[in-house]
Amino acid sequence: MDASTLEMLQKRRHGSLRKLTHELGFPASFAGTLSDIFRARYDHVSRQTESRIRLALGLVPLPDLIEVPACATCGAVHVAGDCHGKPVARVVVLAPGEQVRRSRRPPEKWVDYATAALRAALINRQLMTGPRYYDRLGRVYTTREEFSRGKNH
Repeated sequence: MDASTLEMLQKRRHGSLRKLTHELGFPASFAGTLSDIFRARYDHVSRQTESRIRLALGLVPLPDLIEVPACATCGAVHVAGDCHGKPVARVVVLAPGEQVRRSRRPPEKWVDYATAALRAALINRQLMTGPRYYDRLGRVYTTREEFSRGKNH
């Protein structure tokens, strides 16, 4: 059960459930369905019935669910059907204006980590405040003591 459906029903209820069903344009026998909703017995109410209620409340109906069969070979769900044991590429849909940023490989020399971190901060528009120390593996330390302890371990 969608939270907005329940919230709107609670706002519209001013008295009996039969009165509410009449206001929404449903027959009086529909009061049992509304009772199930108010008593949190959501498994008694189908998705189509909830969409009908949402339309009567002036809300957008719930989108239809589409059933997709599982792959016979691996048991996962694929858009293209059976994978026949071959790896399946995952597809990511980006929102308008979103971009894919490639991860950069670590710098060749350990002294370049500070420069690379500053470059990344400028690209990502992050604040660079306070001291930062980098070891040869590219780990970041904020104090000189952490840096010294990290080098010894």
